[in-house]
Amino acid sequence: MKEYINKIQFPVLDISISDWNGEIINEIIFYDLYFYNSSNTIFKNLRYNHEIVDCKGNLYKIIGIKESKGWRKVFPCFSKREMKIENLNKNITLKDLKDLMLAKIYKLDSNQFKEEWIENIKKANTFEEVIV
Repeated sequence: MKEYINKIQFPVLDISISDWNGEIINEIIFYDLYFYNSSNTIFKNLRYNHEIVDCKGNLYKIIGIKESKGWRKVFPCFSKREMKIENLNKNITLKDLKDLMLAKIYKLDSNQFKEEWIENIKKANTFEEVIV
């Protein structure tokens, strides 16, 4: 198993979360490979086996997590564990990523943020613009 930390380009979008809602929105985009919680159950529910797309359109899969060491293990409230990823050697097109995101956003409750988000995605010219 190889890790591709040096190749992945942040931010990344978790494309495995099927039902977006107000509570999960903060979990779909992340800016590093650290999981800031000591709970293995939460990790398995939020990240394990999820596919992510980086800001270049490359697809990866989260396959595990490194355990905390030193003082972070003693104080779980300061947990910061590095996720292990696998390069799937696949890409998604910009159009497909836009379509995927729009389909999920359309299902969210209506508000001003939702409408702005939809417009921003439609106007986006890069993966990074779509993700953030």
